[in-house]
Amino acid sequence: MNRASDNRLRAMAELEHIKNDIRIAQRRLEAIPDWIPANALAGLAGKILGMANNVESRVGRKLVVTLIGPSGSGKSTLVNALAGADDLTSVGIDRPTTSRPLAVCTAYSDVSQLVDRLGKENLDIQVTPRSGAAENLVLIDTPDTDSVEQAHHLPIIQEVVFLSDVLLCVFDVENPKRLDHADFLTTLVQYFDGDSIIAVLNKCDRQSETELKDAIGPDFQRYIGQAWGRPVTRLFCISARSHLADPDWADTARPRHGFDQFSALKRLLLEQLGLPAAVMDRRLDNARQLRDFLSAAIQEEVEKDNTPMQAAARRMREVEKRAVENALTALQDHDPHRLPGVTVDVYAKLAQRWMGPVGWLIAAWARWLLIGGGISRMLRYGRPIRRLSGLAASLKGLAPSEDTEGDRAQAQLPLQAYRNVFLRNWTEISELLVRARFDPALRNDGETVMKERQVGEELSMIWLEALETEVEASSRRLSNLGLQFLFNVPVLAALVHVGWITAKEYVAGSYLPVDFFVHALVTLAILLFLCFFLFQALVRLFAGKERIFSRALKRCSGRAARYRPLTTGALAGQIESFFELSPPPR
Repeated sequence: MNRASDNRLRAMAELEHIKNDIRIAQRRLEAIPDWIPANALAGLAGKILGMANNVESRVGRKLVVTLIGPSGSGKSTLVNALAGADDLTSVGIDRPTTSRPLAVCTAYSDVSQLVDRLGKENLDIQVTPRSGAAENLVLIDTPDTDSVEQAHHLPIIQEVVFLSDVLLCVFDVENPKRLDHADFLTTLVQYFDGDSIIAVLNKCDRQSETELKDAIGPDFQRYIGQAWGRPVTRLFCISARSHLADPDWADTARPRHGFDQFSALKRLLLEQLGLPAAVMDRRLDNARQLRDFLSAAIQEEVEKDNTPMQAAARRMREVEKRAVENALTALQDHDPHRLPGVTVDVYAKLAQRWMGPVGWLIAAWARWLLIGGGISRMLRYGRPIRRLSGLAASLKGLAPSEDTEGDRAQAQLPLQAYRNVFLRNWTEISELLVRARFDPALRNDGETVMKERQVGEELSMIWLEALETEVEASSRRLSNLGLQFLFNVPVLAALVHVGWITAKEYVAGSYLPVDFFVHALVTLAILLFLCFFLFQALVRLFAGKERIFSRALKRCSGRAARYRPLTTGALAGQIESFFELSPPPR
């Protein structure tokens, strides 16, 4: 790979990096639809990205130099002088002399891209084989910025500028401080690197050389630098007409002196900016300026709103923390004895794990709790048909109780507490956001921002998952093999003993009386129920409602403390995108 190809690849890689920075900024702006300046800034980012794409598409093409100026400034004359011909563009006293942009080039292929973008109807083309600046450049003469057809010309001029690499801003030395022209150029030069902007004071031959050097030139350079908000390092005092083959001077209008920087301007264009090796550097510098201009425009708007936005974000975090604390307090203040379904779920899970005689009794007890609970709810709450269907469903298996109305009602307590805190503080938060130029409609969107249904479901889920996890953990602890052996062994021992006696007597040919079996059955029942009652006491002691509630609340507190529906919601995402608009220092 030769050096030129290597340099081109490096330039393309940097250009892609610049475009990616612009895309990131555009996406972040589009992610803040409620921030009022974001829409205009996103549009600016889109336009700048289009200009960066134009830079990429012009790789390998000649440098495009566009002349822009008001009526009478001598743009057309300067184009002729630079191209080395007197008749490429019309000159004269009739204004405007240029009604459409005129591209001067040595081959049609040099401007094919301009034709594609502007359309044939909006661009005149002058192909000349003559030597001059047009040999290495594409020169574009634009309509006057102050013509009677200004409304029609300005959009076309702007489009031409966006497809250019260098701006040649032409001023009439006899009236250089035209505010309308300076203001119009201010909106365009900000898209170009400083070295891509050349200011030209034309018709300098009409002024005193001393005054031109000591007063007019320096004063104008300061003026235009202030108007554009950036220093102007390239200013040339020229007499374009003096460099035509036939300037056709009137006897009373000949040059007053020989001071003329036209040759220096032409050397700059031909020997520095127009060389193929320098063209990509110029375009890269312009692309960097596009990115930096966008960044500066964004930062200007961000700085206006940063303080109230910081305050809004801080206040949202404070309110969210307090709302979560209130939600947990609401749970703590609730009576755990009012939790239905917990005991049923505990025994249902125990029934799935226990084996042996005690396990059979646990399963029967769990089934009874399901049936009894269904009947109780049917009688207590009415709507018997619906309750009977629920009762029938409960008879199908020993799955955890499906009727968790009380548990879910319990879970709604934190939602109400959370909601009360949030809505009381939303007015303050929304006012801070409006001060940060967020859409004023947010004042009425407290319920939407909080997403009550979603928050309620998520808080309910946190509580119910904590409760179910604790029920699961408690049933697992109470179902270890040691406990199962301890509570089953008395009944199993009695069964083995009775079975041994019965088998021994049967082998000996002796038949035991009925009283023996009655007494054995009673003994087994007593032992079984005694073990079961002792196990119930153990369940009450280690997996009662109070203990499960307490442990579930502790588990819930850990998860709820990390619950951030505001600072992770859509509005918070917009605020985060706002702060991401401030890039780290390069």
